[in-house]
Amino acid sequence: MREVLDRLPFERALQLSIAALVLVTVLSQGALLSWIGPARKLRWAALFILAALAVGYALRRRDRWVGFVHPAAAALALLALASVLWSSFPRLAFERAAAFTVLLTACGALAAGAAGRSQALRLHLHGVVLGAAAVGYGGLLVLAFRHDRAVEPATSVLPARYQGLGGGPNTAMMVLAVAVPLTAYAVLEARRSIGRAVAGATLLVLVGSIVASGSRGALVAGFGGLFAFGVLAPLSVRRRALTGAAVLVLLAIAALVTRIPKPNPSAPPLPSAAQPAPATHPHSRPISPVPPPRLEDDVGHPPYGIGETTKMPRTLFGSSGRAQAWSGAIQLGAERPLVGFGFGTEDHVFVDRYSDFNSNVPENSYIGLFLQLGLVGLVAFVAFYVWLLVRGVAASTRMQPADRRVVAACAGGVVAGLVLAGFQSYLYAVGNNATAAVWICAFLLAAATGPTWNLRRALPPILIAAVACLLLVPIGRAERAHRAHLQVDGMQRVAREVGALDGPALDSYRYLSLHFECLLYRRGRDPFALELCIDGAGRVVETIDRRTAPKPRIHSLRDDPTRSTLHVDRSEVTRLLHELDLSLPKETG
Repeated sequence: MREVLDRLPFERALQLSIAALVLVTVLSQGALLSWIGPARKLRWAALFILAALAVGYALRRRDRWVGFVHPAAAALALLALASVLWSSFPRLAFERAAAFTVLLTACGALAAGAAGRSQALRLHLHGVVLGAAAVGYGGLLVLAFRHDRAVEPATSVLPARYQGLGGGPNTAMMVLAVAVPLTAYAVLEARRSIGRAVAGATLLVLVGSIVASGSRGALVAGFGGLFAFGVLAPLSVRRRALTGAAVLVLLAIAALVTRIPKPNPSAPPLPSAAQPAPATHPHSRPISPVPPPRLEDDVGHPPYGIGETTKMPRTLFGSSGRAQAWSGAIQLGAERPLVGFGFGTEDHVFVDRYSDFNSNVPENSYIGLFLQLGLVGLVAFVAFYVWLLVRGVAASTRMQPADRRVVAACAGGVVAGLVLAGFQSYLYAVGNNATAAVWICAFLLAAATGPTWNLRRALPPILIAAVACLLLVPIGRAERAHRAHLQVDGMQRVAREVGALDGPALDSYRYLSLHFECLLYRRGRDPFALELCIDGAGRVVETIDRRTAPKPRIHSLRDDPTRSTLHVDRSEVTRLLHELDLSLPKETG
């Protein structure tokens, strides 16, 4: 009894630290602009505090619990860290892999401290619920006092959408979706009527917020987790079937409710996402009177001279342009298919070139993993979660009802997270508000069902994983070199067809940054048929052949410019840009 009382303050502190991490992470991406800066700093402090408390919590336990989940998670962390050695962004990859390792350490220690103790597992799950509740009720406060920040206004294509504390309709809803099955568990576990009423009201706020946001990914994920919780709960087969059917009916009703708000046809169009044009002066050579295509119109835009004839409204089963971006991201990942571009580099490698898409990542965690860690990383992450779910479900059949409900809640959170991963790039992004919640659920599921290992048994798999990761390094470097060779060959073909940079076919330019500008050349009626993009060192790092639009041929080393062996005279590029009417800003030291 004394040991239990000694642990209680630690567990309460952990519960509050989990809730705080969820809340400040949402605020760091949130609707309250003045809070974003401080929250971005606090979220890292919250993560390190959680990790420190969790490690201390695990070390206080006399019987050291280690499960298969620990060496498996160590293998994932080692793979992420090893990718630094073949990434073209080694510093970025190291920083993000290190943050991911800290998160896995915190979750692993949390599981080690709580393993085999249902009360401790419940407290940690309730920590996620507390954080999500703070986000949900906080969103209602923003709605009451700052309606303009809580609701994204309707456009001519999209209806008005609730965003609450999040910086967009999909932001805060991610962690709310993961928390839906956990909150349903809190409703069932509440011992007093007042506690059950509060938990029930919180569940309604979470689900209502998701429905009002119109976030289809969060909606499917939340109800998917609720479905998993219902069918895994310790009920008779008939009651589980009825529960699952009821969840599916509620999902259908919620989906129909999201269709009630309508776009506003009289709303002004959204401002262009393109960069504002730099200062210009009267040009000294002919230039196309038609503006060049925006970066996000490179793929999916009809050939020159053919206008768009249909709008792309947001529909219930539409992909919001995701399918186009997913296809492009998979093709990009296939350029380095085995071990990818390096952990955490997704937003630096993927470029939004897609006319019906608007994001700097492909919005799919599985494709994001393929981009970052290739097939090896994708298979490793998927196998990790599949093993947890299969092992957890199998082990729960031999448990007492109270313990089975804990397993069902953890599995519901994991299922919600995995469904959400099909709609959002987040499962590996420590700064995302739902990431910690999903990994906590995963590790607690292992702690509730996994067998006990000793440290000696855990060390050999970790050493094997470390050796395997080192063996992947030459493969990653070879993939990087091979891809660079193919991209340079493609760029050389376009450069040869362009010929002299100042030839008469030069018709326009695209200014993307001080160190990245593009020259566009006419072929036939199309003034933008061929494009050469040059960086500040005079390297050609991208070419585009738009004659095959809406699927232009693009060869690019924007993510790895030092591998380009194709050089031009940078001073000539600057002269041509001036002649085309671009006044380049002076570089500041």
